[in-house]
Amino acid sequence: AMHATAAPSSESDQEKRPDIPYPAISVTSKDSSSGTEKKTEKSEPVDETKGVAADSKDEAPVILALPWKIFPLDFASGELSIHGNPLVIREIANAGTDGTGLNIWDGSVVLAKYLEHSLATVIKGASVVELGSGTGLVGLAAAMLGAKTVLTDLPYTLKNIEANIKANAPAIAAHGGKANVKTLDWTTPQKHAKNLPKKIDFIIASDVVWVDWLVAPLVATLHYLVNQHNQQASPIGDDDPAVPNSKPEKEVCEMKKSSASSRHDPGRKKPLVLLAHQTRSTATDNHLWKLLSDGGFRIAEVNRDRHHPKFRADKIKLFELHHS
Repeated sequence: AMHATAAPSSESDQEKRPDIPYPAISVTSKDSSSGTEKKTEKSEPVDETKGVAADSKDEAPVILALPWKIFPLDFASGELSIHGNPLVIREIANAGTDGTGLNIWDGSVVLAKYLEHSLATVIKGASVVELGSGTGLVGLAAAMLGAKTVLTDLPYTLKNIEANIKANAPAIAAHGGKANVKTLDWTTPQKHAKNLPKKIDFIIASDVVWVDWLVAPLVATLHYLVNQHNQQASPIGDDDPAVPNSKPEKEVCEMKKSSASSRHDPGRKKPLVLLAHQTRSTATDNHLWKLLSDGGFRIAEVNRDRHHPKFRADKIKLFELHHS
């Protein structure tokens, strides 16, 4: 969910943070019945909008319109499946004041089907934490593949996530998975991390990067979970066929592209971060890559031939973040 921790660190997720300016932004909405679009001007916390990314300093905000859904499935009826099992996900129409965590975003579909298509063997039995879960689509897909998953987000999303966990509980249990939900605000990760497992194998997130001032809290949360919080990830054997050897190909700045998920060392102690991402502001992206690189993360883009063949899109990329 793109909103992730776009709410303040106070107990009320609707309260504005006094030290963060909220620029006036243009929001384009679409009437589902008539198909017409309208634009409105508002000055609100950024988590109450879609498709807007404000660059840092005093620059004018960069307005990027989001395309309509690439995967227009009836998620509530289970049209999206994981290994043939319907994944039932309820989303709630955005009333403009509820944040964006109640909606399904295309990146979550791409990442969920990538887990099924390329990582099903290694995700089974793994300890997984999802950041900015939103509706819980990716975390529940992981649980349906047999992972022990903790879905995290801000309080206003939790009731809907809990309902989605309940809707998929039989299928999750049948495949040996588990799913529960916890509050996690990126601005105060230490406060909430005590509710997370001390051993984490994978951290997953989709469509959580879109506005510049959330980048630093996100990277700080990743760094905290990968280093200070995590005790030791589960060893994954060298003979695992789902994760073949691969050598990074051409380097782009600090980013490398890999043809497959890099092999996990048997003694690996740090979680692998999997990120589904769509560029909405190049300045925000550059900020993200720089902070990740400066923080010791190696960024590897997953080649598209590893994505699910029916659930891939040019605008949505998958990244592995490895911490040395």
